[in-house]
Amino acid sequence: MKIVEKKVLITGGARSLSKAIAQGFLTEGASVAVNDKDAGAVAQFEQESAGKPILAFTADITDYEMIEKVAAKVWGE
Repeated sequence: MKIVEKKVLITGGARSLSKAIAQGFLTEGASVAVNDKDAGAVAQFEQESAGKPILAFTADITDYEMIEKVAAKVWGE
C-alpha cells in the first residue's frame, strides 16, 4: 500500500524501532518528519535519507511551544 502525498511525524524517529518505522513510511511514499532529542542521531538520519522527502528536528516533546513550531513546519499551519 502506497501512502503518497501523506505527511507523517514520528517522535524519537532517528533511532531504533521509530527509525525503522520512518524508513518504512518513506518506502511507501509518505513525506516523513522525524523528531529526536539526540541531535547526532537526527544528523545521521538526515545523511542516510539524503534525497528523500524528510524533515528532521531536534525538539523536546514535553515543550508545547517547540512542538507547535515543529507541527507548523510539517503541516504548514
